[in-house]
Amino acid sequence: MTTSSILRKDTITCLMNKKVCGLSGDIYLRGHRIQPDNLSVYNTQRSKTDSALGMGFVQAILAVLSGAVRGCTFDDDTRTGKVTIASLGASGMYQMSWDRRGTDLLLGGFINGPAYQAAMVGLVMEVVRSTAESHGNNALVSAWYTLLRQMDACYPRTDTSMGWDSRTIRTACENTAANTWIRKAIENVADELYFAMCYPLPDISTIRGVFVQESSVLHGHEGTTRLLSNELMNPYTVDERDMAGAKAPSTSPTETRLPDGDLDGDLDIDLDVDTAPACDPDTKTPPTTAPAAPKSPKPARVRKPKPEPSSAEESTKKADAERAEVTRKEMAAADAKAAEHAAAEQKKKILPVVGTSSYERINRAFCRPGGLFLYGETATGKTMWSKQVAIANGWGLEIVVFKPGVKDEHVYGTSVQNEDRRWEWRDGPVVSWARRASKGEKVVLILDELARGHKSVADGVMDLLNTYTADELSAMGIPIPETAGPYHIVRVFDTMETFVFPIDLVKIIATANLGDSYQGMDLSDPAFRRRWTAGFYQLDPYTPQELAQILAKHLDIPATHALISALIRADQEVQAYQAKEESLVMETNLAILINWGIDVKRWAATATKTRGRVQIKDAFITAAKDVWIDMVCPLKGSRRDQTVFTALVNIVTRHAPEIL
Repeated sequence: MTTSSILRKDTITCLMNKKVCGLSGDIYLRGHRIQPDNLSVYNTQRSKTDSALGMGFVQAILAVLSGAVRGCTFDDDTRTGKVTIASLGASGMYQMSWDRRGTDLLLGGFINGPAYQAAMVGLVMEVVRSTAESHGNNALVSAWYTLLRQMDACYPRTDTSMGWDSRTIRTACENTAANTWIRKAIENVADELYFAMCYPLPDISTIRGVFVQESSVLHGHEGTTRLLSNELMNPYTVDERDMAGAKAPSTSPTETRLPDGDLDGDLDIDLDVDTAPACDPDTKTPPTTAPAAPKSPKPARVRKPKPEPSSAEESTKKADAERAEVTRKEMAAADAKAAEHAAAEQKKKILPVVGTSSYERINRAFCRPGGLFLYGETATGKTMWSKQVAIANGWGLEIVVFKPGVKDEHVYGTSVQNEDRRWEWRDGPVVSWARRASKGEKVVLILDELARGHKSVADGVMDLLNTYTADELSAMGIPIPETAGPYHIVRVFDTMETFVFPIDLVKIIATANLGDSYQGMDLSDPAFRRRWTAGFYQLDPYTPQELAQILAKHLDIPATHALISALIRADQEVQAYQAKEESLVMETNLAILINWGIDVKRWAATATKTRGRVQIKDAFITAAKDVWIDMVCPLKGSRRDQTVFTALVNIVTRHAPEIL
């Protein structure tokens, strides 16, 4: 059920009066004031001493910096669009939308009310307007790109289309000389974003209503043009002439800052940062290239027009000039320190971005016509990368997870009895995929763990992969769509429906574990394999370097930490043991290592401290027994094989670190 719309005042109030910006490590708190130099160009008539910094806006800015925006699609006029946002405290994704076709700004997809994600949608909307139309609120977009440049100057990224990790963002918020320009830019972006959401810029004589609602404000087929991640996160491809600062309005804003008040409540749709589990780094949009680290730029500030001084102001011109000179020197010193820090960081060895090789290969296949089949060992990212590629390219998703007993008819749909005991049809994932595509939406169908399905599924999948020309459709008596082919056909015999849609609107990706250890349906038929024209790929296991980076993100510790090194060494010896003895039910994998590391940290947090250091050797061994040893150990009779169990415990003990 859709919740009632919430007026602009309530929406903006929640953004302004959020208690604390958790992503900053609680550095930014409600009550922080914006420095006069960092005010919006539209803020010329506002009091220079009473401009509050809204924590909801700051939280939104830092969330976008972290790479939480995973995709965006919009219509050609940019008045409507959809934004895919990752939850910061869980592994979920949220589909939010905007509609500014009227005088008010409508936002949809906010299941828990006007949370800070509303400001994230507002920022993405303005970047879309600027990049797609070469105009829009350039002051906000210029301030946003200035912030990205300042972040790169102090904390260079390995790829400028990606965000920063949570630890780096918290460090960047600290009130240090090196972060001076970053903190200034955060304030400037927040104030520009406030005005962009409150007024239909550049005319600020009329306050714009901002309405949020639980359901989307768009239909499924609206929003088809994709915003590339580098257009949102990479300021170095932007034409500086298009990013010139906007002129200040001649009309004075009639609204004042909303009063302080505790209206934050529990409106955020993610968990509290301090108590939430670590973000899943594998859901981050990976790079398709690895450009060189950007040069340290000079701060690009938005110029603010200054009113002509009155006679009363003439007496203070000298004092203002002196203060300006002091400020200039402070800025120059901060620039020099930031450049020095950036140069030092660039000299450090930067490990490759996690999953880059797998992502690049899958992304190349995604750009080719036809279906894609991925197979390999468990926990190598087959399903995760499939979903991420689809989201990063701005496509919708339909997912089927196969298991023994799932037949071809189950994935199409079935008839169920309603409350009146009458039978009615319910679409399955395949029919839902076809229905969405026939309406013009780009949709990916992911067939997860395909080998575990019933043998009838293989024939159904082959039928889905078949393509037809316009002449073949005409010969079969099927109406030819207006969009050029070739086409896919999906027939639903229970409802007597036939869906026809161009192959350019859809993609089929299947994943499976193949080999002697996975006895599912036979997928070795050449007729089945040749239909996967986009690629039939095996994904290799993660390298030790990739494992270290993934574990670092999940455990929130450096990749070189002793705990991560111990986990990887133990995993390698277990793999070697299995290759020699072939006695384990299954091998250790990424998921096991993550859970093991999390449990070690939990044990270590409560362990007895000795000489100021936490003993974790016992925690390392105990966590292994609790999390995975019995899972991989075979049975001997009705009990576990004690010989194998002892061998695994000995492996863990040999690699257990002494201290944390």
